[in-house]
Amino acid sequence: MGIMKWFMLFAFISFIFHKIGNIFYYILKKLGLTDWWDKSATPLAKKTIINLVVGLGIMMVIVGFQNWPWMIEAEDASMDWMMELNQKIIPAREGKPPFVFLDVDDKTFSSWGEPLFTPRNKLKNLIATAVKAEPKIIIVDIDASQPTPILDKSKLHPEDQELKDYLENYAKTCDENCSPIVLARAFKVRLDDAEGYPEPRVGFLEDVVNNGFPHLQWASAHFFHAEDMVIRRWMLWQPACTANKEKFISPSFELVAMSHIREDCNVAQMQEKLQKLLPKKCDKYEPAALKNFELCGLDTSTDILSIHQRVDYKMPWLSANDGLEESNTLVSQIDEDVLTIFSAEHFAKSPASATQENLDKLKDSIVVIGGSYRDARDTHITPLEEMPGALVIINAINTLLTLDGGTIKPLGIGWRLLMMAGIIVILSFILVKVQSAFGMMLSGMLFILILLVPAVYFYGMGIWLDFTIPLLMIQLYQMMSDFEELRQMRKKNLIGKKVGLNS
Repeated sequence: MGIMKWFMLFAFISFIFHKIGNIFYYILKKLGLTDWWDKSATPLAKKTIINLVVGLGIMMVIVGFQNWPWMIEAEDASMDWMMELNQKIIPAREGKPPFVFLDVDDKTFSSWGEPLFTPRNKLKNLIATAVKAEPKIIIVDIDASQPTPILDKSKLHPEDQELKDYLENYAKTCDENCSPIVLARAFKVRLDDAEGYPEPRVGFLEDVVNNGFPHLQWASAHFFHAEDMVIRRWMLWQPACTANKEKFISPSFELVAMSHIREDCNVAQMQEKLQKLLPKKCDKYEPAALKNFELCGLDTSTDILSIHQRVDYKMPWLSANDGLEESNTLVSQIDEDVLTIFSAEHFAKSPASATQENLDKLKDSIVVIGGSYRDARDTHITPLEEMPGALVIINAINTLLTLDGGTIKPLGIGWRLLMMAGIIVILSFILVKVQSAFGMMLSGMLFILILLVPAVYFYGMGIWLDFTIPLLMIQLYQMMSDFEELRQMRKKNLIGKKVGLNS
């Protein structure tokens, strides 16, 4: 936060400090309690009541302005720190499917001869191998919209044709027990209308996927990048417009996965809900028409800066070991796998190349096919440092499937005020009874501890207790309180000197 922002906030709190104090004394006067306050109230009672009135008053004011950009930045920074503190601490998933990441890593990319993009025959083999293992869902985080360039543009490259034929045959021969395959929907910016909606990229698989629904589906892999380029929030849907000005909306990978995995949900429900979020017109981007989006237990705000939009990162990036052996597995309890990372090299040779032991890892899991190799440029900054886009998707899906209501929720304002009142009472007692510098330092450490312990506890349940606002409030209030006491002392000294001179 810049110096000017701090100065403005300090001046604002100073103004509020005096106004609340004046209002408090006016109320005492109206209630006829000024004599009790001036003659009977103990220093501890005075300090506690003043701190409660002013502290909670300032907190209410700050909460009212918590959607200011720099307040959101402070909250984001504190939540980033909390995620870093809780990484790999994954609560019991209660039968939720594990994740398997088939990673086109640098070793795999090198063994393929460093192609310009993922060879379509290799991608086909990866999908076919995953299908053989019978997972819950297969997510392909690789853009397959562009055809491989050849001289005869009227035909497809043989590798493109191989992938297209496989997917077309898969959709025709599948029954309701087949694993759905979800492919990445690519978008492009419309050069003639930069302020409008993006345009879906139509490639050689368009008709195959559209005709193969529900076994074949498109989904968006887009996430919201903050000003510091950190991915903290998802985009559960991507509104768009076609070249013919047709309104269009694409669900995200995580929303599609949730619709397939949850027993009380299906893709038809999701599509019906998304229709309410279609663009009103194509020539200018507008915020979502709905303030809240509800689907199969998911209850989230459509405001992109809302805390409900935060991805709850639990799994950091772990590069896969060589060969077919799985990498370090994140577990929430004994013998419960959460994430396994395989190098894609052997899986891409043929469906028969993977051992039964490794195929068993894929069975009934959420399989994500993606790339972490450097030339893919699909590495993103997150609160848990850099990770490939596929792992961002995995963390987002895990958020939707494990948290109550599918999102991180803020602690209710009533509970926050009650907790803040308790902290203020404790600190008021310490500040009155302990006047030493050591006592002041101890009270500050105690305050931080009192805030962090419940914050960590609530965060483990998917509830966010924002400790930045009360911490900021207490710091600024203490500064103003010290300043006010110093001003009163100087005023008394000046009066004393004048009395001495007059006598």
